[in-house]
Amino acid sequence: MQWILENPWPAGVVGAVFVVGFLSAWGQTGQKKYLGAAAAVAVVALALVVVEHLIVTPREEVEQTIHEIAQALEQNDTQRVLSYLHPQAQLARTALRRVLPQVKIYWARASDIRVELSPENDPQRARVKVFGTIRFEYRMREMPERFQRTYAREVEAILVRHQGRWLVRGYRDGVTNRQLTE
Repeated sequence: MQWILENPWPAGVVGAVFVVGFLSAWGQTGQKKYLGAAAAVAVVALALVVVEHLIVTPREEVEQTIHEIAQALEQNDTQRVLSYLHPQAQLARTALRRVLPQVKIYWARASDIRVELSPENDPQRARVKVFGTIRFEYRMREMPERFQRTYAREVEAILVRHQGRWLVRGYRDGVTNRQLTE
């Protein structure tokens, strides 16, 4: 049943198919029971879509955290990026404190996000695979000419629930296999 809470499309599409079917039957027969059934199905489908938007599942919280990290990167907000790191993620914190001031990020995107929660019934840990793309420019004095570069990689991250938030405990670059996990 979790899929109903994470995706509005099944309820909307199935509801629309049944509504069209009942309206078609009503149009052919003129029997009001089909019109009533179409209205009932429309109300139930709409209610499911509304419920899906109101209830945020742990998987959706993790996905939202990943998008918020990308947004903080795009805004070049180092402190906000660091706020998404678990207190024990010192290797990642040190690396980001060194690297982020050296670049100006023009845009950052997270796509193809796949989340595995554990334990499933009360998730406290999430393994996330995400394809990240960042367009940036170096800010180093040794390089008077400015050039932009795009960095696109699959990244695997471990997030843990800490004080009501999902925080990055460690991550691994899927191409270079560089790992920053304690």
